[in-house]
Amino acid sequence: SFYHFYKKSFTKMLYKYQIDQETAKDIYQESVLAFFDSVIEKRYQPELASVKTYLFGIGNLNDG
Repeated sequence: SFYHFYKKSFTKMLYKYQIDQETAKDIYQESVLAFFDSVIEKRYQPELASVKTYLFGIGNLNDG
């Protein structure tokens, strides 16, 4: 599924910021929901960024 496809690499990205596993999972879930909201609201433009780039960008914003 989409949810599981990026989960491992996404949470690994957050670990480098010393974020614990549970928090990383929460950030991932929030980021996936934000991504789908962006798709529904037509803010995500696939010609400008891959799904992975966009999703990981959301995650980096949620980290702060």
